Amino acid sequence: MNATTYYVDATNGNDNNSGTSPATAWQTIRKINSSVFLPGDFILFKRGEIWHSQLFYFTSSGNAGNRITIGAYGEGAKPIISGMTSVNLQWIVYSGNIWKTNEVLEHPQRLLKDGVELLRAENMNELNTNPEIFSWLYDETSKILYIYSTNPPGSSIISINTLIYTVFLDRNEHIIIRDIEIQGGYHLGLLVNGNYIDVINMTVGKYSLHAIQIGYYPSSHIKDRTGFADVSASPKVLHPHFKSIKRQSMCNKNKTIRQGRKVG
Repeated sequence: MNATTYYVDATNGNDNNSGTSPATAWQTIRKINSSVFLPGDFILFKRGEIWHSQLFYFTSSGNAGNRITIGAYGEGAKPIISGMTSVNLQWIVYSGNIWKTNEVLEHPQRLLKDGVELLRAENMNELNTNPEIFSWLYDETSKILYIYSTNPPGSSIISINTLIYTVFLDRNEHIIIRDIEIQGGYHLGLLVNGNYIDVINMTVGKYSLHAIQIGYYPSSHIKDRTGFADVSASPKVLHPHFKSIKRQSMCNKNKTIRQGRKVG
């Protein structure tokens, strides 16, 4: 079987390219989502690059002798697949140093201002009373986002997270995913619903409630060579459905990011 290696470069790639060399790399996760891959193929993201706010939904499968590998190439930091996206919004003063906008149509769940995550208020009273601690609020009914800022928020970089999960391996078999950082997915960073999936040397969980969930069915089991760190951490190393996982899947040498937050 002739396997193919595909390269993805967020800065210099182009989805009209063949994708089969670093010089002819693809650019977007959207291109990967719309492609079909064969057993033995490699999909490699360029190190030092970041992909924002694109759900990576992968459904291709390998086989026992020819697994599909999703990984990294080049030098530098792990490539980042992020559920966070920067937004350019028009703000008006609501009251004092509290500003509002009606340009966000989905609950953002997580919010960063100039790269720093802000805690969400439970209600307007909390935002008014403790704005320096709980600095933003989204009203689901009116679709209005409020934020506390001593300067106009338009002068800052505002990033939000609206993806439920960032990477979803759905109904796959014989996949290796390794050497990538996954950020965001306000519920899950990585959702795996398949058999014989190896998750190796990943960094998962920043800006997520839970880091990794593997499968759903109690009859399945996991081949775990190293065990998991602090399952009580926030975000969880695994979703509470840890006992309900697919067969012969393995997590090895992964890092989960503890980001205790009051999330949406």
